[in-house]
Amino acid sequence: MQQKTKIGIIWTIFGIIFMAIFVMATSTLNENGITTVNGTFTGTLVNYSTADASLKLYSSAHTNFGSNNGESIELRALTTTAKPFIGWYGYDLPTDQYRGVGWLGCHYNLTNGNEHSHCSFETLTNVTGTPGINSHFEIAYGGNLTRGNVIVTDADFDVKDDYSVYLGNDRDVNLRYSSTQNAMTLTSPQFRFNTGELYLNGVSLYLNSTSTKSIKLERDGTNDFMSLIFAQGGGEKWSIQQRNDGTNNLYIRDSTNSKNTLVFTQGLNPITTVYNSFIINGSAIFRIQANETGINCNTTTEGGIYYDGLTKKHYGCNSTKWNALY
Repeated sequence: MQQKTKIGIIWTIFGIIFMAIFVMATSTLNENGITTVNGTFTGTLVNYSTADASLKLYSSAHTNFGSNNGESIELRALTTTAKPFIGWYGYDLPTDQYRGVGWLGCHYNLTNGNEHSHCSFETLTNVTGTPGINSHFEIAYGGNLTRGNVIVTDADFDVKDDYSVYLGNDRDVNLRYSSTQNAMTLTSPQFRFNTGELYLNGVSLYLNSTSTKSIKLERDGTNDFMSLIFAQGGGEKWSIQQRNDGTNNLYIRDSTNSKNTLVFTQGLNPITTVYNSFIINGSAIFRIQANETGINCNTTTEGGIYYDGLTKKHYGCNSTKWNALY
């Protein structure tokens, strides 16, 4: 009996040594974490490390879709509503909790049946009024897609001051904001946009509208200035304006010489004022509509001319009386 006990102990020792050799051949535990060769973990793997990297993954495989995709980490969804994500946990001050704050992964369906079919970066936000998981950056996937689609939802896209967003293979479209100039610039070979100014170079601007407005210029009040400017060689030549003169008058102005050429007043009895000479060339005529209603001749209408449809004559006002001109 005693002999059998000794034999059992010997076999037990051999078994322990064999298991130790097997474990050492498949995995080792060192100060940098866990290294596993052809190993399988079930349940939750928790690894606390003070080293620079708690988990190191090495791969010499290349991407070859369909047979070897070169993954170092493979996350599989076992159902259509599963979300095999990578999650980040940290402290959230508004809720005073240590909780999930960010998730990265791909998923197909929600539990309510809504198809997402996207890879997304989701964060803890309060978009709906209650802190929760909200997707802010999405990239659609699917064998039916012929073109990728990137969506930014409920989020701002910020580029730091004086840095640019470039578009095109040759970086020929550039969007930049400068706080020192308080201006945003969008540049391309044909187009440039600054805060308050729009430049078109070598291209035409076509406006096709089925409504009553194609271009709308708006000012806050009659003491604000608004202008449509025609320039040449960097210098202003002509402009159509509403000036900061307390009126709603419309001006056509010689900007080179700072002179008004036409002024239109607004009202029930609008007045058009012509500055300097008014010349009609060719066979055209200047026609005054016949008027059969009496008009007061005073200092306001002094110098005015009207055509009387009853007497068939033109009359001129000398500030007190209308006199027939012929």
